[in-house]
Amino acid sequence: MAILTGFLQDSLRVSKTVMPVMNRQGQKYTGKQIYFYDERPIEAVIATMVPGETLYIGYTATYAWDVNYRFEYLFVDLAAQQWPQIVKAVESEVIQKRGLR
Repeated sequence: MAILTGFLQDSLRVSKTVMPVMNRQGQKYTGKQIYFYDERPIEAVIATMVPGETLYIGYTATYAWDVNYRFEYLFVDLAAQQWPQIVKAVESEVIQKRGLR
C-alpha cells in the first residue's frame, strides 16, 4: 500500500460480526493531516477470538477501492493471497515472544 498521509492505512477496521463498510459520513480525508496507524484496536478484537470464529477485515476510507483496483496497488488482493504465510509468520512471532516452544 502506498502511504502518503496514513489515512487509508488508519481506516483498517475489523469485526467479528459484520464486514466493516466505507464511512461516507464520518471522518473525512483533508489532505492536510498526518494519520498514524494504531493496531491496538485490531489486536484487541483478535485477542477475544476463539478457534473457528470469522474475522471480517475492511478499509473504511471511501477511496480504498479506487486505490486498490483503479490505481492497481492491489494491496487487499496481495494480502489475501499471502494470508496463510502472514498467519504463520505472526504465529511464529507470538510463540517465540511468549516462550511457548
